[in-house]
Amino acid sequence: MKKLIDTFKKNLGLNEEITEKEVIVPEHEPYKIILSKITTAEELDELIDELIDGNTLILNLDYLEKNFPEDVEKVGEKIKEIKKELDIETILLCKNEKVLMITPPEIKIVKKSSPGV
Repeated sequence: MKKLIDTFKKNLGLNEEITEKEVIVPEHEPYKIILSKITTAEELDELIDELIDGNTLILNLDYLEKNFPEDVEKVGEKIKEIKKELDIETILLCKNEKVLMITPPEIKIVKKSSPGV
């Protein structure tokens, strides 16, 4: 373990020795990826706080679309509103099941495609 920590410090340009009792603490809390199957339009309101906290949402809207199609439109409008307000990014991960990923402003979605695709 000590070798791993020493190698890590050396790569960061820190030459001093480190003991195993020292702890490196990240500057912020670890981010989360919240997976949620939305069953009501109101559930999205509860999840917006997670975006504000810097967490990513992966939402499955399939249940909502099958059982409450009118709520899917409400969710879509709400996502458009928060996209403008919070500078979030969205991407549809799965068309068949309506799975959507929403990232906070700190995380940008980069769309790349393979050559010839």
